[in-house]
Amino acid sequence: MRGHYGLLSRMSLWEQLNDYINALDDDEFKRALVFLRRAFSTFSPREKTMISELLGELWGVNKEQAAEILTGELKEEEAKMLEELNDFDFGDF
Repeated sequence: MRGHYGLLSRMSLWEQLNDYINALDDDEFKRALVFLRRAFSTFSPREKTMISELLGELWGVNKEQAAEILTGELKEEEAKMLEELNDFDFGDF
C-alpha cells in the first residue's frame, strides 16, 4: 500500500508513463494495457480517482471531469474491448 501512495505523489513518474504510452504502437499499447490493468487492479476506488485527477492535470484538462470520465461506467463497446484483452495472444511478441 505504501507503494501506491509513493506512486500517487510523484508527478514525474506519471509524466514518464504518459510519454512511454504515447510512444507505443497499437499492438504494443494493447500488450501494455494488459499489464497496466493488472498493476492497478489492487488500487482502491479512491486511489483510482486520485490517479484520474493526476492524469487530468497532466493532460491539461479539468481534473474532476477527467476523474468522472475515467472512473465512470464503461460503455458496452469499451467493456467488449476490455474483454477481448483477456484473450490477448502474447505469443506474437
